[in-house]
Amino acid sequence: MANKKLYLRKVVAIAICLAGITAFSGCGKERVTYRFTEKDKPKLLSHYIEGEVLTFVNEKEEERKFKIVKVEQRVVSQHWMGGGCGGNCHDWFYCEPKFFYLTDLATQQEFYFSLARFPIAQNEAEQDGYHLHPSSLFGLFATVSWFTYSFIFEFSFDEEVQRQRYSDNQFTYNNNMIIINFAKAGSWDEGGGMLTDAKVIYYDIYQGLMGFDDIKNQQWRLSNK
Repeated sequence: MANKKLYLRKVVAIAICLAGITAFSGCGKERVTYRFTEKDKPKLLSHYIEGEVLTFVNEKEEERKFKIVKVEQRVVSQHWMGGGCGGNCHDWFYCEPKFFYLTDLATQQEFYFSLARFPIAQNEAEQDGYHLHPSSLFGLFATVSWFTYSFIFEFSFDEEVQRQRYSDNQFTYNNNMIIINFAKAGSWDEGGGMLTDAKVIYYDIYQGLMGFDDIKNQQWRLSNK
């Protein structure tokens, strides 16, 4: 239970950073920035271009289409706020996430997923934001209404890092594929935040979204690889 609370706390903190909420002017001293490394570059989905449509097909040859409406990368702050900025607000550190905003063309449901490099031991980085700590590449899925915390899902691209941070078993690593099982998280009866009816997502660390299973057990797989 304590581990689950820690999980939710960290997800909320990361959501604040990835949603692009920057610190107000004068709120604390500027600290270090966790930037993508050369090893990260092949995983940043340079082939995802604004205007592109991702088409997924199920067993009945039905299609679902998702349009990439916006791709952007910017430096944002991860910080704590309390009671305004009268000495009660400070930055922990900065990051430079890359955001991919998509729209379900059938339902107009909007969501995003993003990639960012974060410190592995986040508590230590929060206490000492002036030095770079060991970090990992992370992914995050969320609806555009990012403040609905139960609809945010974060994972490390490194299986060992993920196991160290969280004991939950909703992640399966198979070579380059990361399988995210929302149902195993215990609170995803209506599907995941990336897609309102997705209960399992298949994500290739080099190719991106490869498919998903919905709550009706239909299997949708990318057809335009």
